[in-house]
Amino acid sequence: MSEAEFDPAGGSGPVRTGVTAVDEVLAAVDDLSDAPVEQHAAVFGSGHDALRRALDADPGA
Repeated sequence: MSEAEFDPAGGSGPVRTGVTAVDEVLAAVDDLSDAPVEQHAAVFGSGHDALRRALDADPGA
């Protein structure tokens, strides 16, 4: 992944890590700005679970 793909300072576009599972969670969290607050906890919970699975995944698989 090149530095141009990852901008932790919050460039003009969505953050992309190059890891599909992580990028999907980031997109879901980004979409929360248009969602009712009541939905936020569920999105954060499922995002947390998805990130844990991504960290636990065997990188060689």
